[in-house]
Amino acid sequence: MTEEEIKEFFMVTEKNLNSYLEVRNTFTDQQIAENPEFLVTGILKKTYGYPITFMDEAAEELIHVSEERSQKVYEEYAKEIINGYYEDLYDFTQEISDCFRNFPEE
Repeated sequence: MTEEEIKEFFMVTEKNLNSYLEVRNTFTDQQIAENPEFLVTGILKKTYGYPITFMDEAAEELIHVSEERSQKVYEEYAKEIINGYYEDLYDFTQEISDCFRNFPEE
């Protein structure tokens, strides 16, 4: 997946370009070309929060996930995005929302 494809997947527009560039500028062109998962993981962390924290509505409690586990989850999702597992951002958002509702135990 190229950087342009990543931008297209995450629907980067002029409105959210600065947020994208904050993440993008932490990597070199070579790093992104060799391992686009770095950029995608960075975008996921910036977009969904790091470490992962979410409300488990069924248990009515705030769940805090360790940094190590959060990194692992985002890296797994990044690989799936790069490999075309998700049709589009909407498809991915449905998946990650479901994951947060049914977060796997460590």
